[in-house]
Amino acid sequence: MDEEFHLPEHIIHRIQSFLTGREATRTSILSNAWHQAALSRPNLDFDVHDFRTGRDEDEPYTGSSDHKFSKFVRMTISRYEQLKLKIGSLRFREYIEWGDTDYDVICSRVLYKELIPKALSMGATRLDIGGDFMLPNEVFEAENLVRLSVEKCRIDLNPLDRPAAVRCPRLESLSLSHVDIVEPNQIYRIISGCPSIKKLFFVDNVCYTCLVGVGLANSHMLTCLLCDMTFLNFVTASSKFPFLKDLTLHDLWAYPKKIVISSRSLERLNFVCFEHYSEKQIRFDVPSLDKFTYKEENDGLSTAWFGKLENLVKELGRSEIHICLTLGSKAILDYEADEFQRVSKPEVDSVTVDMEGLSSITCYVLFDGLFRIFRPKIIAHYILPESSCGRKTNNDLLGKTLLEGVSGKFSAIGSAILLCRV
Repeated sequence: MDEEFHLPEHIIHRIQSFLTGREATRTSILSNAWHQAALSRPNLDFDVHDFRTGRDEDEPYTGSSDHKFSKFVRMTISRYEQLKLKIGSLRFREYIEWGDTDYDVICSRVLYKELIPKALSMGATRLDIGGDFMLPNEVFEAENLVRLSVEKCRIDLNPLDRPAAVRCPRLESLSLSHVDIVEPNQIYRIISGCPSIKKLFFVDNVCYTCLVGVGLANSHMLTCLLCDMTFLNFVTASSKFPFLKDLTLHDLWAYPKKIVISSRSLERLNFVCFEHYSEKQIRFDVPSLDKFTYKEENDGLSTAWFGKLENLVKELGRSEIHICLTLGSKAILDYEADEFQRVSKPEVDSVTVDMEGLSSITCYVLFDGLFRIFRPKIIAHYILPESSCGRKTNNDLLGKTLLEGVSGKFSAIGSAILLCRV
């Protein structure tokens, strides 16, 4: 076995870096080399959920596994210190759950305060932190930090015990998701203290995002941005981000009706919206755009909705276009097929649909409308077994409906590839 799996340790570490902490530990059974590599890998992954498995969801949580989790984390870090091992990255997840005792809560509050600063002092340049706690301000003073991802934590740069001076000159990737930021001006301080940011992800955070635009004006190196629609004023996006290549926008409903996206450098644009796209007026000035992906969750199919989708495809027709749709199980129908009698239709590179539990008539209306407004090259449908969703899925009828559209019985001209993913 050792000979079959004999690889240099740094190669094994590289392979293990793509695995979760639990998965990397399981590789130790392959050989002695893999076992030793698992004990010294620089990519640490601590997740309390790995210690909470195997209990009935209806039973109260006893909290005993949280104590085991804290003990395991401390023993691992102590071993790394004794052997003088370096840490390259740290992923840490610890959330309070129903049934946690006061002792468990106290242990968790102490654990993250010990672990995160210690990991930084041991060389960590990449942090992925998530939990119900205040993020230690040492994170924003880590001058060697390259990548930082924070989920569901609380950020306060001005606590009475230890105010933070943000100094992250090497930070290239910053992700803040569902984070509670105490004061809106602290966003400005964070981004201003990270002048090398190239990738910024900012979604569903608790703060006044309308004040953020000014703070981003100096982020000239930004090439990838994912954010809420309220995060920026895109009329001047081109001048703010001259090197922006990737832009992903969430929640169109949260922005005023008129949206202008202007960028001379933008190559890839992604929309992720929910239900209210049909109410928006969007204008584009993106001459370098190569790929556009549109994802929507909707509970209604109307003539106006199909019309807006048609206009969007026409306006960006020179780009590679991918459309992903998810419809609610009780979609409302308000659709007049006679409104869409097109002789020529633009091509769309792919259409992916997820219609778990939809009625047959809803499926038919959706594809009839789609085939009337454009010609998809690829159609992908996620087919779920009835056992997974608990109700009839109409997979057989939907497959026949798709094939009718491909053969031209609706209005499509040409052929498409039908993909069914289980």
